[in-house]
Amino acid sequence: DEQQRIRSIIVHIIDLIKNKHDLLIEENNPFMDYGIDSLSLVDIKNNISTLFGIQLNASALLDYPYVNTLALHINSLITNKQEKEIITINNFFKFNSSIRVG
Repeated sequence: DEQQRIRSIIVHIIDLIKNKHDLLIEENNPFMDYGIDSLSLVDIKNNISTLFGIQLNASALLDYPYVNTLALHINSLITNKQEKEIITINNFFKFNSSIRVG
């Protein structure tokens, strides 16, 4: 499901940044348990933002310090973004259909 896919991607990004492919990252343990410092948090945040096309706040990984809680937050941001894009597209078509030429 979508939630599991997001969790897997978060874990993969942490693995790559911390270069700890042999470390089992538990979804219910805080990021700090894996030696993730403030620079790593910024790298993780930036990679997640880029990959998912969302804007995470600078404090997102501190506000949501577990893989599970961060995944829920990311999923809600993606859902909100998609809803806004649909509204924008619908508004565009409504606008275009109201234009009269000649």
